[in-house]
Amino acid sequence: MNKYRITLFSLLLVGLLAAPIAANAAGNGSMPNQGRAGNWCAQEFDETVRSFDEAFLDRDLDRFMPYYHEDATSVGTNGAVKYTKSELEAGFRNLFSYDDLTAEFPVLKKSVVDCHTAVLVIDFTLTVPSLDLVQHFVNTLTWVRDDGRWQVLAGVSTAIPTEEAAPMTATTSDQVSSSGTTRDNCARKLERTVADFDDAFLARDLDRFVGFYHRDASSVTSSGVIHFTKADIKTSVEGLFGYEFTAQFPLLKQSIVNCRTAVLVRDFSMQIPELEANSNFINTLVWVRDHDRWQVLADINTPIA
Repeated sequence: MNKYRITLFSLLLVGLLAAPIAANAAGNGSMPNQGRAGNWCAQEFDETVRSFDEAFLDRDLDRFMPYYHEDATSVGTNGAVKYTKSELEAGFRNLFSYDDLTAEFPVLKKSVVDCHTAVLVIDFTLTVPSLDLVQHFVNTLTWVRDDGRWQVLAGVSTAIPTEEAAPMTATTSDQVSSSGTTRDNCARKLERTVADFDDAFLARDLDRFVGFYHRDASSVTSSGVIHFTKADIKTSVEGLFGYEFTAQFPLLKQSIVNCRTAVLVRDFSMQIPELEANSNFINTLVWVRDHDRWQVLADINTPIA
C-alpha cells in the first residue's frame, strides 16, 4: 500500500519547484543588460524567486500559484506532461497537503537574457517522511517577464537514473500566448528557425546545429547529466553525430510570450541502428529571441517510463 501511495505521489511531482538564487547560484548566470537597468532587473528577478520559494516552503497555494504564467507547462520526472495551469494547481494542492514535506534545492546555473527570459538549473531533493519518499532530480525552470512581472512559463524535471518513474499519459496541444499579426509573424519566424534547427540535426551538421544555441545555453540529458556551456553541448552532440540515426519529434505544445520567449514540448524518439538503440523521451526546448534571432537557451530531455 505504501509503495502504491509513493507511485501516486510521484505522478504529482510536476517539476516546477525552484530555489533561492541570490546566494546559491554558481557564477554561470548572464545578465547582458548592464548598468542600472541590469542591476534593477537582476534584483527584481531574485526577489521574485525568493518570494516564490517562500510560498512553496510555506505550502501556501494561494501565494504560490500566481507566480505561474497562464500558459504554463510542466514535464515531470516520469515524462508526464501537464499542459494547463489548472493541472499544475491540482498537483501542488495535493503536494502541499503533506505537512512533513521538506526540500533542498541549490541552483547550479542561472541565465537571464535582456530582462525578459530566465532559466534556472536546480539540483532538487524532495523528502516526505510520511511516504518514505526521497526524490532527487534536476529541475529546470523557465521564467518570463510578462505584464510587468516575472512568471514561470515551464518547468522540467529529469530524474537521477537510479530513481523509478511512473507511466506517462499526455494529450496533444499547440498554444501560442500572443495575438494578431505580430503573433503570426513571430510564430512563423520561430517555425522557420525550428525547421532549420531540425534540418541541421537530421543532417548531422554540427557547426550549423550548434550555431542555433545561445552563448549561455544549458542542456540536461535524459540521464540527468548537465551541460553548463555551449562548448559542452557541442562536444556531446559531436559524439552523437558520429552515428547514423533517424528521429521523429512531433510537437505536443508550443508557447510564445511577447515574441521574446518560446517553449516547445516534443515527443522525441530516436533510432541508432549501429548501436541497436531506440530511445523515447520528452524534449523541452526553451527558445529566446536575442540579437533579433531565435536561439536555444535550454534543451532538456526527460525519459518516458
